[in-house]
Amino acid sequence: MKRGAIPSIRNSGRITALAVLILLILALVPSAQAIYGFQESDYRLQEQSNYCGIALMQTFTPEVSQDDIAAALFKSKRSLTYWGDFNYYFNRHGVKYHYTSLDDEFPAVVLLDAGTFRLTQNHFVLVLGRKNNFYTIFDPLKGIYRKPAMYLNGKKALVIE
Repeated sequence: MKRGAIPSIRNSGRITALAVLILLILALVPSAQAIYGFQESDYRLQEQSNYCGIALMQTFTPEVSQDDIAAALFKSKRSLTYWGDFNYYFNRHGVKYHYTSLDDEFPAVVLLDAGTFRLTQNHFVLVLGRKNNFYTIFDPLKGIYRKPAMYLNGKKALVIE
């Protein structure tokens, strides 16, 4: 959406439906803490699992289980997820997307690097929107939260159409 444009009802409905789907997945998928026994502040989960990348892929193809997604990517659950994995999986399942820098197009998958949030490995999150100087972020590891825009402005983003 262009800056200053009035959001259409169709787009707001799509974002609302996406938010409901994310909440449904959060309710059905056990938390990372329950699965792995880690505390939320323990970022070692990303060193040993591609849970976040697979969970985000499942957000856009809810009919496919996380085990099936890992198998489709020819990965174990301990492998890291990369941009190429999103390309391969989304192309295979007909999810329309394009790459851009994080701006005003949402929802967008963004890779947080090690310096951004004290992470040590690949960590993908879904940016749902921006209000003022804060992005609303869905992180399968932490849930939904807000972060200042200065941390994410200009990052490479995979925007779901």
